[in-house]
Amino acid sequence: MYVTYCKNKPDSNQLILEHAGTFFDEIQQRHGLANSISSYLIKPVQRITKYQLLLKELLTCCEEGKGELKDGLEVMLSVPKKANDAMHVSMLEGFDENLDVQGELILQDSFQVWDPKSLIRKGRERHLFLFEISLVFSKEIKDSSGHTKYVYKNKLLTSELGVTEHVEGDPCKFALWSGRTPSSDNKTVLKASSIETKQEWIKNIREVIQERIIHLKGALKEPIQLPKTPAKQRNNSKRDGVDDADSQGDGSSQPDTISIASRTSQNTVDSDK
Repeated sequence: MYVTYCKNKPDSNQLILEHAGTFFDEIQQRHGLANSISSYLIKPVQRITKYQLLLKELLTCCEEGKGELKDGLEVMLSVPKKANDAMHVSMLEGFDENLDVQGELILQDSFQVWDPKSLIRKGRERHLFLFEISLVFSKEIKDSSGHTKYVYKNKLLTSELGVTEHVEGDPCKFALWSGRTPSSDNKTVLKASSIETKQEWIKNIREVIQERIIHLKGALKEPIQLPKTPAKQRNNSKRDGVDDADSQGDGSSQPDTISIASRTSQNTVDSDK
């Protein structure tokens, strides 16, 4: 609830500016209220930090229920980040797929990006959204009103990602690639704003890749329900094609999940040419 409220706070401010006129000012004067409508609307946002301080204080003086207090504090500490992330996602335009299908948003931030498919070998400013299912690239622009928007450019599936942690020449750079091995044709180089940001993103990307591998392995283990063959057809098959089953072997095939897993553990150094 707080995340949704914080995300929509800029919209509510804009609505009041455009449509409220003197309506709320007249109510304030009529009832002798000390605070304006804007003061009341900001209170739920301010309450988040008050809850954080209260829960921290309770943890220092309470012996019982510390587990629940810690859980509550963790939730309240995560609200500002989640609200900020949700606000940035709401500014993404041109992404035709359902964002809910992409899973939870884990990180979002701005990077300099060198696209291997671009003819201009120059870093471009891109805003990235790391979801469980995909990594979305977008371009930040300003609309006619001066509001920030993110225009969708492309995406990479996390199940196909590999990470190269070190790129020679800059400690803030790392590379992402798709396929079995990295090459100049499939390697996207990113430059973070700091080494700490780079490390945070590499850590979370690797965790997402590992979770996707585990998910895909689990899905492959689930038995496939084949349609039942009518008895008459089954008997005919036995008479007419005794060796049909042998010609197909056991019909099983396993994807090369080892190659996917190996990509997350590579720690090679790339030269940034």
